[in-house]
Amino acid sequence: MKENDILFSRGSFVTFRDGKKFRLYRRGLLFVLGLLVFGLLPVRAQLYHQLGASAYGGYSSMVSSADMVSPGRGFHTTAGFAYELQYGHLLFQTGVSFQWRSAGMNVADSAFYANNGELFNGLGDMPGTEPTQFRLQIRTTERTDYERVGEMQIPMLVGGIYGHFYFLGGFKLDFPLFGVTRTHAHFTTEGHVPTLVKPVTSMAFHGFVNDYPASIRGPRLNTLPVDLLASFEIGYNFSRTDDMVREGERTVREMRMRIAAYADYSIIPQHQNTSLEAIHIPAGFLYDVERYEPAHVLATDAAVNTYLANFNVGVKFTILFGNKQRFKCHNCDAGVDANPYSGIRRPDNKQTNTSHPTSTPASE
Repeated sequence: MKENDILFSRGSFVTFRDGKKFRLYRRGLLFVLGLLVFGLLPVRAQLYHQLGASAYGGYSSMVSSADMVSPGRGFHTTAGFAYELQYGHLLFQTGVSFQWRSAGMNVADSAFYANNGELFNGLGDMPGTEPTQFRLQIRTTERTDYERVGEMQIPMLVGGIYGHFYFLGGFKLDFPLFGVTRTHAHFTTEGHVPTLVKPVTSMAFHGFVNDYPASIRGPRLNTLPVDLLASFEIGYNFSRTDDMVREGERTVREMRMRIAAYADYSIIPQHQNTSLEAIHIPAGFLYDVERYEPAHVLATDAAVNTYLANFNVGVKFTILFGNKQRFKCHNCDAGVDANPYSGIRRPDNKQTNTSHPTSTPASE
């Protein structure tokens, strides 16, 4: 990405330097969306309300422009309630869900001094000798940093339905509720004495380690930004209709079950431009790797002014229950009339055909 194309400011918003070009892109997108919505609207149709639940999940990752990282493995799982409004072939869907997301970031092999290069006391060449001041260097290999976050998600999606197939597109707002980090890596520690050329490495009477595998929980994430993601979903719709006739009135209610594939991608940069210490060592745990407190690599100064986006892809299951529709019928033979929720208006009395009995909505 060229520097003169996009400028990131304050780690939260993206600004196009060429404002005229951006406005043209925006107007073109709005024009295309307007044509799509206009084409989906029928001339005569009824509103159809549906309530239900959805559960979905799949692969998660983070995409960053920082040099020392690459996307790693991750997953997310989401469950919540959904509301959908249908007008003809046009769909609008919203709701509220809870999402648990764990996304990994692979980190290049690196080395740094603990506690920002602080000098520690207690290193001797042999047991019982006078302590010598030294800096503790930590090297990590095969490192993956994970960000694990619980979020409340609100989707705002529009789309269309044709026969058994449907699609939805729009935005999802993720509001972080809590979060933690965890680091998986192999650690090697060394003592660097200012008066010595070679570092002090792993020895029986020192607490240094060599290629020590560890999984360490990092600090809690207390100030995560709200995430706005572009989302697209396409899937298959199964329907089941409950059809009941009583005293010249027909009651119809439909249940819909859906399976779909979807993808989400952040459209607001997620960095806070923090400069946390790479690894903090609590007092008294100098040689205890398991008690170290590593910061997520993207929260350190190594990732300041870089781009970060969340990416999700997965499979979604949805079940929706429609509101009851009542019709006065001329021939109350359940199942003869067309599905009133198909997006096509039911024929009125003037369009009645003797070979295909029809129904008319009851006034409520």
